[in-house]
Amino acid sequence: MNTVKAHVAARHTSWRLVAMVAVVTLLGFAPVTASASDEVGESDETETVVQLFSEAQCTSGAFCIWSEASYAGIYRGVASTAPVSTGFVNSKSLWNRSSRAARVYSGTGGTGSWVCYLPSTKISSTSVPARSIALLSGSSC
Repeated sequence: MNTVKAHVAARHTSWRLVAMVAVVTLLGFAPVTASASDEVGESDETETVVQLFSEAQCTSGAFCIWSEASYAGIYRGVASTAPVSTGFVNSKSLWNRSSRAARVYSGTGGTGSWVCYLPSTKISSTSVPARSIALLSGSSC
């Protein structure tokens, strides 16, 4: 009888071990991503969803801003003249990879005071109010 109990207890322990290894293995392969959107459901081909990444995500032809210096933190990019909400208050880095000038507005919907950035401007450390952004139709401010 003691041998049977010992055998059952050993089997129970081994299944626990197998289950723990399986869970740890599955968690190790889970993708780690983060994203947020200030306006869920509103997306078109001219804007990029807010995400956490780096300067590599700023595509050619877009004006891009980040919530943190050195192209880190929350990211927002625009490739159209329609103002796009950023989802954050201040931009700490930006890059104008378009051939047009871009404006960064202190208010949503292209309202409030603004700062204009010429094509090819790239700043890794700044602080500018940035509740919305838009490209202009021309290359000058």
